Amino acid sequence: SGPTYRRLWQRIVGAALFALLATSFLLVPLGSGLVLDDTTQEYYNFLVNNRNIIITAAIAYALLDILTLKTPKKKDKD
Repeated sequence: SGPTYRRLWQRIVGAALFALLATSFLLVPLGSGLVLDDTTQEYYNFLVNNRNIIITAAIAYALLDILTLKTPKKKDKD
């Protein structure tokens, strides 16, 4: 009924980037509610410091994906 991915890797990449985008939007509220140890604090700080870049790249990829994804053609039943 609409554009679809044909390959599994496309679905996985799209889902992973969508999850990363959602996490980037929620980093500050998540960080204030969680107690982080040293290792996870380093990952959290990296994500917070690069939050704007991650969001910009994910939205750019989503727009590119929308513009290049084709709707499958219906097969004629003759």
